[in-house]
Amino acid sequence: MPTRTRPVADLVTHALTILAGIAVIVIAVVSPDHFHHLARKDAFRDTGLFEHLTVAVLIPGIIAGIYALVRYRRRLPRLYLQGYLALWILACIYFAGEEASWGQWYFGWETPPALAEVNKQEETNIHNISSWLNQKPRAMVELFITFVGLLVPAVIYLVTRATPSPRAPAAWILAPGICWSAAFFHTLFRVCSFIDNPLAQRLGSSELRELAVAWFLAIYLWSFALRLRRVRPGAT
Repeated sequence: MPTRTRPVADLVTHALTILAGIAVIVIAVVSPDHFHHLARKDAFRDTGLFEHLTVAVLIPGIIAGIYALVRYRRRLPRLYLQGYLALWILACIYFAGEEASWGQWYFGWETPPALAEVNKQEETNIHNISSWLNQKPRAMVELFITFVGLLVPAVIYLVTRATPSPRAPAAWILAPGICWSAAFFHTLFRVCSFIDNPLAQRLGSSELRELAVAWFLAIYLWSFALRLRRVRPGAT
C-alpha cells in the first residue's frame, strides 16, 4: 500500500515552495524597501501583498480539505481523525476570514460601532481583540509546523527510511513529505525572528511568517485529499 502522495504532486509542490522561498530571501537581501512594501500589514485597502496571498493560498486548501472530508472521510482509520481534519478546516476558515476581516478588505463596509470600540484596528474581526484569539493560537500552530510538520516526521523517515502506514493514526497527523519544504521555510523564518539582525528581522517578519503558515496549512489539507484518494475503501 502506498504511504505517500503522488511523486508529481510532491515535486511540483516542493519546486513552487523552494522557488518562492528563494525569491523572498533574494528580495529581502537586495531590496529591503521593496520587501517592506510587500510585508506591509494592517493597512486595510493598502495592505501588502503577503497579507493578500495569505488569504489566497488558504482558499484552495480549505476546498481540498472539505472535499477530502466529504468524499473520503470513511477511509481514515479512526473516527476521531475525521474530527481532527474538520478542526483544521475550521481553523483555516477562521485564519482566512480574520486575515481579510471577513471580506471588509475587499468590500469596504463600515465596522459595526460595538466591534470598533473593542477592536484595536477598528476592523470587522475578533483576532485584534485578545491575544487568545491571535498570538497564542498562532504560536501553537507554529510549534505544530516545526515539530509535527517537520522535525518528528523527518527523524522518523531518516531512522526507518519509510513513512507510516495509512493504517496508523500517526500517518494522518504527522505531515507527509509533500509538506516538509513548506515547514522548513516557515521554521527558517521563525528562527530569523529571534535573531537581532536587520536581514533576519525582515525574514522573520510577522506577515511573512503568516504567509508561510498559510502555505503549509494549505498543502497539509491538500495532502489529505491526495493520500485518501489512493487508499482503497476498507484498507484502513
